[in-house]
Amino acid sequence: MAASVEIAYRKVDSEPGLEALIHSKADKLNRLCRQLTGVRVAIEQEQRQQQPNNPYKIRLTFNIPPGNEIVVKRETTGTHDQKELWGAVRESFEAARTKLVKLNEQLQGKVKSHPEQQVNAIVEQIFPGEDYGFLRNLLGREVYFHKNSLSEGDFEKLTPGVGVSYTETMGEKGPQASTVRIVDRSKRNQETPHS
Repeated sequence: MAASVEIAYRKVDSEPGLEALIHSKADKLNRLCRQLTGVRVAIEQEQRQQQPNNPYKIRLTFNIPPGNEIVVKRETTGTHDQKELWGAVRESFEAARTKLVKLNEQLQGKVKSHPEQQVNAIVEQIFPGEDYGFLRNLLGREVYFHKNSLSEGDFEKLTPGVGVSYTETMGEKGPQASTVRIVDRSKRNQETPHS
């Protein structure tokens, strides 16, 4: 069964050609992994005006039972070029494909990984000036973490969307992450895109 595809635009006009590209790329992912149950694509801009520093932001979210979610985020350099938008959509789907292949191999037992190397949460929000942030675990629940809970001290390099492994404990105000390890190393070394 083909995964449903939802496309949302925020301050961006929809284009039939772009939607056809998204559906084509989603179909290819569906053929790669039949367990795919949902594909959500969000394309947005901060401002509608065509200004030189007004990047497109793309977010892809894929659901794979049981309880697995792949999230990919990309941002254009801000040239407001349609070709750049299409290129960023293609790059997003290629990054999702890479993650999907890896997850598929893990689910089929082809890749042995240690528990601390498996992504069990995604960085949802970061508050660098206040030294804390929130993770979203694979069940969709938000979990607080502090800068000091990062095992490798890479708090400054974290960006939303990075895959992590964490250990959960009960804090004074609810669940919190006591040990956070960055698992998605490709994201860890990237700089935050300039807006």
